[in-house]
Amino acid sequence: MTSSKENYEALLDGLLWCCRPKTLSVALENERNRELVKFLCKAFTKGKDSFRRSSHCNFSRWRHHLKDAKIEGLEVFDERGLESLLSFDGYKLVTFELTWEAEDKGFLSIDCGTVEGYIDDKTGIAYVPDGQYISSGENHDIAEDFLSGISQQLSNVRSFPLEARIVTT
Repeated sequence: MTSSKENYEALLDGLLWCCRPKTLSVALENERNRELVKFLCKAFTKGKDSFRRSSHCNFSRWRHHLKDAKIEGLEVFDERGLESLLSFDGYKLVTFELTWEAEDKGFLSIDCGTVEGYIDDKTGIAYVPDGQYISSGENHDIAEDFLSGISQQLSNVRSFPLEARIVTT
C-alpha cells in the first residue's frame, strides 16, 4: 500500500512535469487537503538538490526549473506561518504562486510569422522568429476581430502563396 506522501509526490511530479502553472490552489476543507498543503509547502521550499529521486519515474526534473514559490497572502513562508494558515476553521483556498525559469536549454521554440522574439506569459517559453531559418513565404498578422482570447503564437502566420503546389491524386 502506498502512503499519502508517495501519492502526493506522484501527483505533483506528473502535474509539474507536463506543465508549469503560475498558480496552484487547494481548498482547506478537510484533513487530507491540509496534509496536501503541508506536503506542497515542503516540496516547494526545499533546495533543488534535496529531493529524493522518484523510483517509478524521472519526472522530478521540474524542480530544477522552479525559481520561487509563495503562498498568496502569507508574508513568511515558514513552519509558523504554515501552522497559522492550517489552523483556520472553515473553508479557505490556499493558492501557491509559482515562478519558473525559462526552459530553453536544448529546445528552440519558433513562432512562424512573428518578427521579434518574446516569452509567453502563460508558459514562460521563449519564442524566436522564424526569419533566420527560412527565406521564403510572407508574414501576415491575424485580423483584430479574431485575436480575442488566443495566445500570442497564433496572432500571426507565415504563408507561401507564390510557392509551387504539388497535387497528388
